Amino acid sequence: MMLALVVAVTVCAGPSGEQRDAVEKSEAFRQQMSEAIQRHDSGDYAGAIAIYKSMLKQWPHHPGVVYELSFSMNSSGAPPKEVIAMIEGELKSMKNPKAQIYSTLGTAYDTLGQLPKGEANFRKGLKLDPKNADLVFNLGINLAMQKKESEAEPQFARAAELAPNWPSVWRAAAITLETNGKAIDSVLARLNFVVLEPDSERGTTAAKAIDEALDKLVTRKGNNINVNMGGNSEDLGMQLMLAAAVAEDEKKSASEQKVSAVKKMIDFGIEDEATKGFRTTALTRLAEAKEAGCLEALLWEWRRSAKDPAALKWFAAHRDQEEKFATFISSQRRR
Repeated sequence: MMLALVVAVTVCAGPSGEQRDAVEKSEAFRQQMSEAIQRHDSGDYAGAIAIYKSMLKQWPHHPGVVYELSFSMNSSGAPPKEVIAMIEGELKSMKNPKAQIYSTLGTAYDTLGQLPKGEANFRKGLKLDPKNADLVFNLGINLAMQKKESEAEPQFARAAELAPNWPSVWRAAAITLETNGKAIDSVLARLNFVVLEPDSERGTTAAKAIDEALDKLVTRKGNNINVNMGGNSEDLGMQLMLAAAVAEDEKKSASEQKVSAVKKMIDFGIEDEATKGFRTTALTRLAEAKEAGCLEALLWEWRRSAKDPAALKWFAAHRDQEEKFATFISSQRRR
């Protein structure tokens, strides 16, 4: 009887907080939601969409159902205009929309190339939930697409802070930081990305991009070590550390030099009292790896991802370090 009463009072508008709680506790709602999510997860988007639409007839403008419907429509490849029409139609009558709905809406506008509208919706969602990593990340993507890299950078930095185990955040941050002339921070971002996604094509590309960045930062001609002064002035200390490492490690192999140089750069960044902002976020995992005694193994994982044959030899000779690193990164990904 209580369920019927709830339905009756929500026909004209989205449910209030108390009404929504009552609906969500009902057996009918939970069963239908569970079946719809299972269908979505199995790839039966059409089946999920049908259930969500049926649920909205019973519980009009329910925020959770509307969001799940938009998610399934988007996953099914529905035209962005249809997704936008559905969401905006529901928002006119909905009370207390989920912040995440604005991510779906903003992404649909981005797909249509209507970037200012996409940006506006991401910002609407962030007013409801400032700590929503998905909204922060998608706002960064939107701003980068608008060629507003200086505005995109802090969004990616914030997303990395909120969701440090989301690989795409680090990848997008690295690309934007590189565009903004912050080569060292871009290297640190790529290291985080490679550690989280070492075996994919994206991971290999990022690992090799670190090599390219290092080659640009410090060059060697005979006995002369040259530091590229064209980078961000805040990177000078790191670059000098790289140069010193290259000079000191001339008897080592090229692979050993790279690992040793980046390790010294990381050590410098961890100990530098001036380290702040994104660099602090990017160094956090690396500092934890150092404390756990597996920073060197983490760096050889970068070499392995870059398809460096020397990495396989190093891990073959350091099985204990490989196991320690595997335990460390597994615990990181579970957090």
